[in-house]
Amino acid sequence: MQRIFFLLFFSFLLIIFSSSAQSTFRVGQDVYQTGTLQSSYSYSYDFKDSFKFKIIDSCQIFSTNDSLVNLTIYYSLNENNIKKNIDFLNSKKNIIRNEIYTNGNLEKVINIKYDDKTGMKSVYDEDNKINGNKYYKTYDYVSDKSSGGLIATETSSLNGKVESFTKEYFDRKNVKIKEVKLHSNNKTVMDIVNFFYDANGKLKERTIYFTDFKITKHFPEPTNSTTISPKCYLNYPLVLTEKITNKNKINFLKKFMLKNKEVFLKKDCPDFLCKYVSLNCEITAKRFSGSQEKIVVFNIREKINAK
Repeated sequence: MQRIFFLLFFSFLLIIFSSSAQSTFRVGQDVYQTGTLQSSYSYSYDFKDSFKFKIIDSCQIFSTNDSLVNLTIYYSLNENNIKKNIDFLNSKKNIIRNEIYTNGNLEKVINIKYDDKTGMKSVYDEDNKINGNKYYKTYDYVSDKSSGGLIATETSSLNGKVESFTKEYFDRKNVKIKEVKLHSNNKTVMDIVNFFYDANGKLKERTIYFTDFKITKHFPEPTNSTTISPKCYLNYPLVLTEKITNKNKINFLKKFMLKNKEVFLKKDCPDFLCKYVSLNCEITAKRFSGSQEKIVVFNIREKINAK
């Protein structure tokens, strides 16, 4: 099964990277001109006499010139599937429709509407093809006189039946400070969530009061336990002497990493992160003490039919 998927995976890559496939992309029955193509490749790498790469996954994003239609294709060898995510945006760059496919099968369709005056989300309509459920949410907004902020009320329905109401409280800086969930009668409180932030405005803790049990539980936000030493967190400009495309990326990556071998094989850093960045390319290498695997991510942005 994995071998079959492996062959399909590279067949898709060959189709995508042909010049005709790059110039246009198809969404349903509609064909769009590609304005930009963004590609991201994740490899594990090792070095003996030369650098050896093993692809982990990849992602391509096809966008029209106005960025109002975006097709993202994810290829994962580990999960043995190909996922497609299609976003349609309005003139304000808000997503108004989202479609998700796995191996060509439509799994989910989401339609979103916005209020004409405020531009805020007013309707969320999801048709889940996997479990057959239809989720429908509406949103209303009123000013909160006590805080000077805003109260957003979400009415949530499942298969046409109202299931719950959620009131979200925001302060005058539009930071969420409280959330109250109510039963379908819009009166009985299910639970109350309060949000607490540190001096830098980062969420540090949530507390939830469960009305059925009349108890409050504290949930501290997890922190990143991996701290990378400054000498092991490196940023460099990526100076290019040739045009990088999907066709020559591997040869370029091999030459570039060999030229900078001491950086990519840095031995005095159990936790390591290094970035080389240019306008249209980015190379990120990372290694963490909890894993023996060394990863390099290569991002490329190409203008195809840019105006």
